[in-house]
Amino acid sequence: MLKINGAPHITGDMSEKKAILLTAAHHSRELVSTQMPLYTVLDLLHGYVNGNQEKINLLTRNQYFVIPMLNTDGCWTIMDHYKQTGEMLLKRKNGDYRFETESDNCAKSFKGVDINRNYGYIWGNNDGPCGESFPGPHPFSEPESRAMRNLIMNHQDEIKFVYNFHSYGPMWVWPYNGEI
Repeated sequence: MLKINGAPHITGDMSEKKAILLTAAHHSRELVSTQMPLYTVLDLLHGYVNGNQEKINLLTRNQYFVIPMLNTDGCWTIMDHYKQTGEMLLKRKNGDYRFETESDNCAKSFKGVDINRNYGYIWGNNDGPCGESFPGPHPFSEPESRAMRNLIMNHQDEIKFVYNFHSYGPMWVWPYNGEI
């Protein structure tokens, strides 16, 4: 994780700064999503170095938590598969195979837990371990979702906006698929 707090000489009182959390690659097959939070960091820092007042104001008012790749083991599985076969594995989930039994016999692209479905709010669906959206056996069963929960809980008075970058399609998705 990268944290940008702004430069000390421009920030003033740190207790008043609100935080923005940017994450990407919840789904391992969305590798390109990692570029957006990294570009945001580059844009902010480039603007600061070059005296762009809009970027300086953003850095003055906010702190930024940036996690460009949440699903590291799932992304590693895709990259390793590509190196070995030259084929892109369209794997959505992480690399946690603890909940798969021998009788499940999941294909490589369907092994693991969908981190995006492993949070505690509106948890659960009918997908079994081989399902594309398998949420795990219980909320926060995965280290990735627990780490996100802990980060947000530890900074709940600061973090006021969370943006999870995905790259599935050209759409803006409201939280919980618009159910709230």
